[in-house]
Amino acid sequence: MDYKIIMKRYKEGTATEEEKRQIEEELEKFQELETYLSEALDEELLQEENDQEEYREREVLETKKIRTSVNKKLFQMGVLSALVIVLLYVGVFHGVSSLVDKFYYQPNKESVGNLDYDSSFDLYAINALNSPGVSTSTVWVDTHGFGAYELYYTLRDGFTGETSNIHKRLQRGEVVYTQSDPIYGRNFFQSIRLPNDEAYLAQRKNAVVAHLEALNGVTYVSLEVTFTKNLTMEELYALEEKYEDLDFQWAGIVTGETLETTKEFIGIPLLNSHARSSIMGDEKVLNTYPGLFLKDWLVHPVGRSAHEKPLVAEGYEVHYKSLLDYLIQREEAVRVFEYREEKTLFYEEARAYAEDKGVETYGVVIYGEVEDLLLLGGDDLVKSLEFHGALVSRSNLK
Repeated sequence: MDYKIIMKRYKEGTATEEEKRQIEEELEKFQELETYLSEALDEELLQEENDQEEYREREVLETKKIRTSVNKKLFQMGVLSALVIVLLYVGVFHGVSSLVDKFYYQPNKESVGNLDYDSSFDLYAINALNSPGVSTSTVWVDTHGFGAYELYYTLRDGFTGETSNIHKRLQRGEVVYTQSDPIYGRNFFQSIRLPNDEAYLAQRKNAVVAHLEALNGVTYVSLEVTFTKNLTMEELYALEEKYEDLDFQWAGIVTGETLETTKEFIGIPLLNSHARSSIMGDEKVLNTYPGLFLKDWLVHPVGRSAHEKPLVAEGYEVHYKSLLDYLIQREEAVRVFEYREEKTLFYEEARAYAEDKGVETYGVVIYGEVEDLLLLGGDDLVKSLEFHGALVSRSNLK
């Protein structure tokens, strides 16, 4: 029988008992199937929802991972960029700058000795030879890179004890600023630089003697003295011993056959110089330039001859030659601080003359009390006197 006809009768209430039973059995099957399908669908929907939630969580986690990775990369790039900048700075200012420095005079280099900058030794040697009665302190150097330096040191006047603060600015091997320059600031031995006849020199000497006689006997005076003949270092030291109450400061050294043709006037600080002349004790300097510092050599007389000369007299000779040897080797320093390259040639000529003719002096700078200086003024060895200054009395009373 057709199932649609039976279902129609069941709805109208005309179905037989057998037909009712068949329909109800079928409906019961469909209810069980519906329940099953409904439960299966709910589980599927729940699983799908759980899967979506898990996916969202994974997505969030992945997003966090990506964000963290990106931030890490950005941080790394930032650090790398900063490092590059630092390396560029170091490379430019400490690499390239150091390379540039090497092409020019380096005042803070330490190649001469173990105890100080090269510039300290350079300025000491230049002033010892060229500036009577003046001494330099150690040099303080401020480095600015690319061959630029600021130099600070003091000059001390051995007579007055006064000091001057000196500031020099160096730019790639040239002095571009300086407060003062001792090389051109002291004009000793003008009577030799600008020669005059014997009568004029005698007149000047008498005028100085008359001036000394008008002063108090204990007045402390700075005088420039020239001799009637050149004196060897032995003769000079003998004169110092003869006038032991006088302070012999600096001796001008002969550098040519005649003083009239001498190009430059240089000399050496003497044993009793008031200019700073401490015992350095720098072994590196002693090994290369034994007499660069006079007192160093007197303590350790390296290469001394067989006691043919008094120790001090030989020390003067070694001191003079060592100063010249030093500056000949320091040609760049001479050019920087003396402003002329030809000065090194003069030092070479003076050194050759000393080796060939010996070391002699034409005159000295002396400090002393009036009564002792008047005794010296009457000595037959004294050719001329020039007055440079006076103090009420000596500060270092004997």
